[in-house]
Amino acid sequence: MNSQMDMPVDPADLLAACKKKGRTSERSSESLDQLLHMVRKKKRSRRLSSLFDKESPLREDGNEDEVPSKGSEDVEAPTPMESLLAAIDELRSQSPLPATMGGDNLLTRQPSEMGETSQLPRDELEDRFQRDLNHDRAYYQQMDQLLGKILEAQAAAKEEMRLSEENMRASMERREELEMVVRAQGSKIAELFASLNKKDAELAEVCIASWAFKERIWELEVDLKAKDKRLERASAEVRREELEMVVRAQRTKIAELFASLNRKDAELAEDCIASWVSKERIWELEVDLKAKDYRLERASAEVKKLRGDLARAKKEASKEKLHDLAAESAKEAFSACVDQIKDRYPELDLSFCDLEAALEARAAGKRVS
Repeated sequence: MNSQMDMPVDPADLLAACKKKGRTSERSSESLDQLLHMVRKKKRSRRLSSLFDKESPLREDGNEDEVPSKGSEDVEAPTPMESLLAAIDELRSQSPLPATMGGDNLLTRQPSEMGETSQLPRDELEDRFQRDLNHDRAYYQQMDQLLGKILEAQAAAKEEMRLSEENMRASMERREELEMVVRAQGSKIAELFASLNKKDAELAEVCIASWAFKERIWELEVDLKAKDKRLERASAEVRREELEMVVRAQRTKIAELFASLNRKDAELAEDCIASWVSKERIWELEVDLKAKDYRLERASAEVKKLRGDLARAKKEASKEKLHDLAAESAKEAFSACVDQIKDRYPELDLSFCDLEAALEARAAGKRVS
């Protein structure tokens, strides 16, 4: 580097370096544009999308626009993109774009100005060219570092998005499984309620028929009363006795009809009581089912907690080179916790081997995925 500074600089070589510099700035702008476009397209991460407001941080002439950073105040650790923007701001404050040579742009200078520059001494002109060339080299080294940081931030953002998508996919699968279970239980309950509604409709029809029959009996009673009045107005005692015998027979039949109706009413009352008992039984089954779901959730949470305790115990044991002793103690503690769970939730019917095999299978499945 120092040997090149001592060598004289040819103006033609310097002009070629300036043209090459313009192509490098264009590539840097395209890379930044692609990164910003990708971040805006992925709207799922609010911390990344809230950092940018403008489309491109570079103008066409090579000068940079300010890119405001909107970091959330409640986030303690800075994100990779926030660190990258801080590095860009620091780079702007340290070295502006060296698009000029000694304050004059050689590519846009007029011919008269070129003549004035050519009238300067050759040593001063060479010093100015060499100084600007060194400044350009330092600037493009910083641009290469900036592009490397941009690529690292892009990879970190892609990894974060991939992890969020995997978590979302797992939660959706779990939600679908729970919805299937709920739909199955709901269909069973709907069938039970449909059968109860059918029985209620049958009971309502029987009640309507009984009321119609009672109305018919009341009509017969009214008719009998009218006949009694006609019998009272009759003067012949024989005829009255005959009518009285007929009335007694009719009253006997009516008493039998009332007795049969009372028996039917008692049967209907028993059916109603049985239907209400079945409904109460269904409600008790629903409450029992919810209680079992709650106990199952608590048991699964305790199993997860025990798994975490076991993993931490194994990790501490591996650090102290006492893996066997720690594993044995953790296994004893885990078995004790499993006994507590079995005592607390006897309906789960779990065992230490079953839980350990399930946890190992789940861990193996995660490692394979």
